[in-house]
Amino acid sequence: GRPLARAVIYLWARDLRDTNDYLRLINDVRGVLETASIEIYPTGSVFIYWEQYVRLLEFFWRAAGSCLGLVLVVSVCMLASVRVAFVVAVVILTVFVQVLGLLCLAGVQFSAIPAVSMIMSIGQG
Repeated sequence: GRPLARAVIYLWARDLRDTNDYLRLINDVRGVLETASIEIYPTGSVFIYWEQYVRLLEFFWRAAGSCLGLVLVVSVCMLASVRVAFVVAVVILTVFVQVLGLLCLAGVQFSAIPAVSMIMSIGQG
């Protein structure tokens, strides 16, 4: 018959306590699977739920930067002044930093929900 081209593996894990444990497991499994001679797609509750955290910070900062850039562009168009639009963007950035600092002081663990709230704070600033 034909050689196997790809496979799906189901993974169950236990004794993982926090987000870092899950992320380490996902990254280790991905590292091992990259060296396989066939395409292997891991699945299971670990990958279904915790996969979102692997690149959450990267997507968060990209979205925050995009939103601030759009605020600047829209402000320039609406206010017809680059200087005033820059002031608006700086004020919104200040609100963003304050909300981020408040979440850190309150001990809120960074996840998808606080990330969305932070991005929304840019739009409400």
